[in-house]
Amino acid sequence: MALQYLALSSLIVLYSLMFIGGYISSAGLGLTCPEWPLCPNGIMPNEEYFIEWTHRLIAATTGALVIAT
Repeated sequence: MALQYLALSSLIVLYSLMFIGGYISSAGLGLTCPEWPLCPNGIMPNEEYFIEWTHRLIAATTGALVIAT
């Protein structure tokens, strides 16, 4: 049963990662924060950096969930 919850959570996080990645690609925000986790003007200077940082955080979470599954 725990494996089913883990697989379902992996699927949900993966689809959210794809959605946010599509938004970042279409908005042209791909390399707004080249030095992760710190951005050029501080930790969270504006919305574009926040979106990019969130995408990278979800990607790390997705990777951990897929490995755990």
